Amino acid sequence: MVSTVAGGGIATLSAGALEFWRWKRQRVDQNIENRRVLYGSYLAVLSSTRHTCGVLARAAGLSTGERAKAVWDAYEHCLSRRYEIEIMAPLSVVAAAENTHHALRDVCVAVAGGVTSESQEYARLRRVYKETHASLRSAMRFDLGSEP
Repeated sequence: MVSTVAGGGIATLSAGALEFWRWKRQRVDQNIENRRVLYGSYLAVLSSTRHTCGVLARAAGLSTGERAKAVWDAYEHCLSRRYEIEIMAPLSVVAAAENTHHALRDVCVAVAGGVTSESQEYARLRRVYKETHASLRSAMRFDLGSEP
């Protein structure tokens, strides 16, 4: 009788422990998936904004007001995603996202102010953005376990 009760207790504890570890693993997997979706969304909005700035930097015939409005309308979409990154991502990704965000904002400020795609300033700002963006993607891949 004692051995039956002990066996039942061990089986119950084993099943409970197994269920706990399964639940914990599912939670980790869901958190990674949530960050993967967020990272993809943030990279997409950065890309869209950078593309819009590139088009506007090449656009001739736009007034300064029209150019500035188009730039800031595109840039606005980056803000909410950036804040989501700040609360969901590890600090390494947050720092890389901040650097990339600031580099993109610098491109936006320049284009809104009338800098064209042929200028040295635009080329410099694009290079800085490209470097910070590469660092951001690397930090995101590392966080998601895609890179050692």
